[in-house]
Amino acid sequence: MYAVPGLISFMIATLLVNIAYRKRWYIRYFLLYLKVTIKGYRRQRHIGSFLWDGFLSYHGSDTDWVRDVLLQKLESPPMQFRLCVAERDFIPGMEITENICRAIAQSRTSLFVISREFYRSRWCMFEVSLAQHRLFESDRQDGMVFIKKDDVDESEMSTLLQYLLKSRTYVQIPPDGSSETLNNLFWLQLQAALEK
Repeated sequence: MYAVPGLISFMIATLLVNIAYRKRWYIRYFLLYLKVTIKGYRRQRHIGSFLWDGFLSYHGSDTDWVRDVLLQKLESPPMQFRLCVAERDFIPGMEITENICRAIAQSRTSLFVISREFYRSRWCMFEVSLAQHRLFESDRQDGMVFIKKDDVDESEMSTLLQYLLKSRTYVQIPPDGSSETLNNLFWLQLQAALEK
């Protein structure tokens, strides 16, 4: 007598758990969005009110290049950009998602180092989604800068990342052994993108 309703309840619960597991990143994003909205974090409209010139997003496999090349060049004279880097600037003990949200909100732009590992990482794509959402909420159209590190296969990327790379100008890192002129052009393009 109670077996049929119990079985139906179990099947419905199993189905809901399965859906929640498959959509967990969307659910997490939605909950974070609600949290930010309810707590009253507001986008900052004036360039002078930003703590950072840019939030830097990259995959852990690119840490050496980011630390030894990218940050050295961008944070040193003559450029001297203030970049928010997770390993260095996130608040210890705070939830990662809240750190990401705060960093994006307190940065004038978001800078993404696109590599094969980047677009395969759910965390990296989560950061792209948050930055994209911030653009929709703000009056700015130039708040995302993409650096293509590898000769990546765009067909393997998410639809969102494919769209962003097609609709925005990105900077391609010159291959090893490139001429000094090509390397200088890369840094000038990146500097111009960050100064917008």
